[in-house]
Amino acid sequence: MMESYSFDIQRILIGDLPLGFFAEIALRTTILYSYTLVIVRMLGKRSAGELTVIDIVMIVALGSSVGDPMLYPDVPVLHALLVITLVVVLQRMALYWSTHNKKVDQILKGTSSLVVVDGVLNLDGLESASLSSREVFQMARQKGYRHLGEIRRMYIETDDKPSVFGFERDQIRPGLPFEPPWEVEMPTVVQMDGLVNKKSRAACANCGYTACFKAGDRLIACPHCQQTDWIYI
Repeated sequence: MMESYSFDIQRILIGDLPLGFFAEIALRTTILYSYTLVIVRMLGKRSAGELTVIDIVMIVALGSSVGDPMLYPDVPVLHALLVITLVVVLQRMALYWSTHNKKVDQILKGTSSLVVVDGVLNLDGLESASLSSREVFQMARQKGYRHLGEIRRMYIETDDKPSVFGFERDQIRPGLPFEPPWEVEMPTVVQMDGLVNKKSRAACANCGYTACFKAGDRLIACPHCQQTDWIYI
């Protein structure tokens, strides 16, 4: 057996196989790439335009089945072609059943999550979408919004992209600000039981619920989420 050394440049760059294997790698790669390209086209344009859970699973499966046969001489190309074919056929079957059965479609693709309702965060929707409030704020900023009072409804779709529907200009209300990002400039937070110096409107720092307070009032726990931190708006 050939003795191997750490940091052996020849072993690292070329390996122990003969140089002719480079040509075999090129042939394997050409065959597998061409076949995968052709057979994935069977899925149609929909798959290229949006990534759902089943699309991601297909990508991972194809990556595993295509990558190894390109590089390893002990993995036959025909085995890889069979796996690629089966993955695409199973994907086609999953798409067919999701198109013809609403329950299967929900299982495979999931459902949209409602994360903002009338300027207030829907905490149950955040939990179902596995998102934090700051991630929602980032998505809203990217759509041009500056505070929750501008947003009537916001959904996280099954492809994890946001759909935001704002209030008409004359219906916009005061809301929890998220511009600039809190990571850049954190707004002043006032704790529950703090005295209000003058008539003010404040937003819950956790959910965005807004309330008006008179001078001399004490801040209370948020009626919507029972958290205790408020931000004057």
